[in-house]
Amino acid sequence: MIAECNERNQRLIAHRKSGERLVLNLAREAAKSRIGSTENDLQDAKKELAAHQLVIKSRELTGVVVNQLLDELREAASRVAVDRLKQIEPFLQRVYARIDPHPAFRVVTLATRFSRGRGRLDAHVRDSEEGLSSDSPNAVLSSSQLNALAVSLFLSLNLSLPRLPVQAALLDDPIQSLDDINLLGLVDLLRRTKDKRQLLVSTHDHRFGKLLARKLRPGREGQRTSVIELSGWARSGPDVRQYEVEPESAVLKLVHARQ
Repeated sequence: MIAECNERNQRLIAHRKSGERLVLNLAREAAKSRIGSTENDLQDAKKELAAHQLVIKSRELTGVVVNQLLDELREAASRVAVDRLKQIEPFLQRVYARIDPHPAFRVVTLATRFSRGRGRLDAHVRDSEEGLSSDSPNAVLSSSQLNALAVSLFLSLNLSLPRLPVQAALLDDPIQSLDDINLLGLVDLLRRTKDKRQLLVSTHDHRFGKLLARKLRPGREGQRTSVIELSGWARSGPDVRQYEVEPESAVLKLVHARQ
């Protein structure tokens, strides 16, 4: 019995060693299989990476071409704008001269530039006699003169457009900071503009409103001048009074003086 037990023990030891070798072989094969699978995934990933790199390079080239096109379009648009502004500048100069501008900086020129991808329009003022110029009108003009320049620019651009959806010009309280001289120049300019555009002018100054009503009164048949006065305020809204300005009825008289 002892001998049989020893024999069986030896066989168990041999089986255990064989089992351990089998487990090691199975683990080794499983590791090889995982390594092979990982290598295949790595190859697929490399191929996908190469494809993405081609797409990225193609898009980078496309981006370069697009930026070049955008730059060329900006330059073309700038040239068109400059040419158009050169055509507008003589008219702007005539309009600006009507509002009694700065005694020295009496010439206005327009310039375009791009800022953050957007086009901007700048006004430059120049003293022709002294050869001085400034690209910052707010540094040499008073608040009244700046407002006169702004109104001149607005009306010049509005009147220079060949086609408008609505043939009108809207000015919201244009007399801010205007002195008496520039105010009279503005009224004269609006009087000359009313035959070309329907004017809508708002103001808080009652005297200016009366002056406008008198200066912009109808000059010929078919023209209308309306005044809308807003006064007071209630829950239902402001008190509105509207009336039509009568045309000038006085006969024009010519006076001839003899020496």
